[in-house]
Amino acid sequence: MRLVFYYLILIAFQGFISALLAPLPAPDLFLLIALSPIRRMKAWQLVLLAYSVGLLQDLIGHGVFGLHAFAIAAGVFLALIVKDHFSQGLLSQIIIVLAALVGKWLAMLPMIFWLGSSPNTLALIYRVLPYEFVFTIITGIFVLPWAEALMQRALLAKEK
Repeated sequence: MRLVFYYLILIAFQGFISALLAPLPAPDLFLLIALSPIRRMKAWQLVLLAYSVGLLQDLIGHGVFGLHAFAIAAGVFLALIVKDHFSQGLLSQIIIVLAALVGKWLAMLPMIFWLGSSPNTLALIYRVLPYEFVFTIITGIFVLPWAEALMQRALLAKEK
């Protein structure tokens, strides 16, 4: 139950941080939510979860329905590929979040241009991309271990 409450707080906090950091982009907490069970779920389950989290982000936010869903699922897929090459630890965590961000943006950029780009689109991407990378990696350093601890606690409680 605490884990569900934790995820609900993160979803609410996404809107709060977005307003707080405006005009800078906020860290992508939805991506971090999708990444949090990366060491506990099978690959197909995690990609399906990531797609669902992205759909939730599309429902809550604004924009093209399915854009974030596809991008977050692609990001988590790339993170799954990278995860097996690193053990646990801070550096591993940073690399996994970085891989997820790269995968997300590699999937999102062609769709952004395909859906209709203007001369301003490239400038907007340059303004958003570096900040989102830095803020999401820094936030992931704190959010992911906390989620892991809550999952471990839930497993221990389930075993009793």
